[in-house]
Amino acid sequence: MSNFQAHPARTPSGLHLYGNRIFLRSLTPADFAAWSEVRARNRDWLLVWEPQKFKHAPDPETDQEAFRARCALRDRERQNGSAYTFGLFVNNAFAGEMNINMVQRGALMSGTIGYWIDQAQAGQSYTAEGVVVVSRYAFEDLGLHRLEICIVP
Repeated sequence: MSNFQAHPARTPSGLHLYGNRIFLRSLTPADFAAWSEVRARNRDWLLVWEPQKFKHAPDPETDQEAFRARCALRDRERQNGSAYTFGLFVNNAFAGEMNINMVQRGALMSGTIGYWIDQAQAGQSYTAEGVVVVSRYAFEDLGLHRLEICIVP
C-alpha cells in the first residue's frame, strides 16, 4: 500500500501514475496540440461512445481557450475529490484519457471509470493496463471501496 493516503484537497496536480508500458498524468494547456490532433483524427471512431456535444458551446477540440477551461475544470474536480482525469501516454505520446468520475465519499466510497483511446493504439491492451493503474490508485490511495466501469457493447 502507498504511503500517500489521498485527501481530495491534497491530491497533487503533478501526480503521475505508471504502468509497465503507459503512464498517466493530468493534462495541461500545453497538451492542446497533441490532444486536439488525436481527438480530430478519431472523431468518427469515438462518436458511438461519447455523448453529443452542445451545438453552441466552445469545442475544446478546436478552441484552445475551451481546452484550457477544460483543464482548469478537471483540476478543480481533482481538488474537490469528485473526479480524477488523466491523459494516457504511450512512449511519451498522448494516446487517450482515463478517469475516475462520480466519486462518492462517506459510506459508499465509490466511483466510476471512464476512458477513450486513439484507434491507432486500440487492441494493444493499453486501456486494460490503464484500468489496472487507475483502479490501484482509487483503492490504495483514494481509499475507495468500489469501482464501476460501463462500456457500450
